[in-house]
Amino acid sequence: LTLQLLGISGYHTPPEGATFFQQPESAVRTIRVIISGVGGGMLLLAALMAWFNPLTREKNARIQDLLERRRKRADGDII
Repeated sequence: LTLQLLGISGYHTPPEGATFFQQPESAVRTIRVIISGVGGGMLLLAALMAWFNPLTREKNARIQDLLERRRKRADGDII
């Protein structure tokens, strides 16, 4: 989807060895929208996940215990 949007916006692949190449304003605008939208969406998703699944001390202790068991199992020390 991203590549299709860039193609529609007029994005041009820079020539090989180019040190400076200017994209059309429509391509630059599309890149900005894609980056801000994806970043904003990921931030919103992370905030919602944290809001609806808070990490309590008890949950953290359980997670740490499970991770320790996995480490020991991976090292060959079967519990």
